Amino acid sequence: MTETRDLTENLMRRLWPSFKRRLEAKFPGEEWIRPLFLLRALRAGPTQVHLLATLPANSRIISAALSRLPVLREMLAPSFNISLTKYPDEYEIAEAQRRFGIDMARTRKDTA
Repeated sequence: MTETRDLTENLMRRLWPSFKRRLEAKFPGEEWIRPLFLLRALRAGPTQVHLLATLPANSRIISAALSRLPVLREMLAPSFNISLTKYPDEYEIAEAQRRFGIDMARTRKDTA
């Protein structure tokens, strides 16, 4: 299980920058793309990976990204899907580490 998760995470770390470039080309100048980070890549099935992407807790940025969510999902289909959430705060980072052994602070920094 850990090997599969590591493979998924490593694959997405390589693919994420090209996906963000595609977003910038499709939506030039939109402010929500730059702060969009990949938080986790989760295997959802044998041929499906679910991406959890984060944004700052700013209603304008989140609203703009949510309005584009159907297009993001179309761009990633059929092998990938995506959900959006706010950047984790210190409490959420500490709880993920304590309860699940997930280092979200490292993940957040490594996937700009």
